Parts: sequence; structure tokens; C-alpha cells
Amino acid sequence: MKKLLLLLVIATLFISCNTNDDAPISQEVSLLGNWRLVEYLADPGDGSGEYIAITSDKTLTFNSNGEITSNYSLCNMLVIVDPEPSSGTYSTTTGIIDVPNCPNASPLAIRFETSNEGNLIIYYPCIEGCSEKYIKQEEL
Repeated sequence: MKKLLLLLVIATLFISCNTNDDAPISQEVSLLGNWRLVEYLADPGDGSGEYIAITSDKTLTFNSNGEITSNYSLCNMLVIVDPEPSSGTYSTTTGIIDVPNCPNASPLAIRFETSNEGNLIIYYPCIEGCSEKYIKQEEL
């Protein structure tokens, strides 16, 4: 009986350790450096929203000391107003950007992540889905 139980455990280990060689390999993207806004998503509320390409000079810079700076306000999505440089802090552990001095929400917590394609996605706190997509410009 013990041999049968041992055989079942070993068989289960072999089955659970099976790997898929065709699975895409995710490459870790370094956050440090400059990122430029290239697309935005503003969902109308029914889940049909798609990223829309944009020509923008809005940039984010992630510094090694945990600071993030932007040539536009981090409090607002997109480039709707004149450039208003701002800054905050970020944590790769939590995936959160904290912006201390936003008029409507202080401090503002913005979620971020890097995609498998190497883009940076910033998720603003919206009732409906809204986010910005950035591409890497240069390492620091």
C-alpha cells in the first residue's frame, strides 16, 4: 500500500511539473528612465474601450531614488492643460505612484505596471476604466 501511495505522489509531481515550451517568455522591463505617452484608454462604461494612439510630449521619469517626475501634472490623465511639471514617489513593490499635492485628491494613488510588450501602463482612479500607455525613451 505504501508503494502505491508513493507511486501516486511521484506521478502527481511529474504531471504538475509539466512545462509548456510554447509559452511566451516575459522579459522584465527596467522602470528607470524616461517614458513617453503614446496611447490612452477611456472606457465609456461598457467595457468596449480601446487604446487610442496620441501624439504627445508628456513624459515620465522614474529615478533610482523612488521619485517620479513628469513635465505635465501627474494628477490628471492626458495632456489637457498647459504643461505643469509635477512629481511624486513610486514603489515597485506595491505598483503605486503617490502624488502628494493634487487638488481633488491629496494624496493621489495611481497604479502602474509594465506589460509583456515592454510598455508602461498607468491606471488612474476612474469610475470607468481609464489608463495611459507609455513607451521607453531611454535608460538612466
